[in-house]
Amino acid sequence: MRVEGWTLVFTSRRTMANLVAAVLQANGLHVEVLGGRVMVPDQQAESARRIIRTANAKRSSQ
Repeated sequence: MRVEGWTLVFTSRRTMANLVAAVLQANGLHVEVLGGRVMVPDQQAESARRIIRTANAKRSSQ
């Protein structure tokens, strides 16, 4: 899915997408959730991916 000016950074079930969106928003990013898709403005995509990777790494180590 491509929306001008926005980048898809995460896809999952809607519940998980909402959780990821909340984490990204808590880190100061602008987020839109479309179904199970989490999108951020293009200029925030790398930051969003880094936050998601860090969260996944922490979850995997538990």
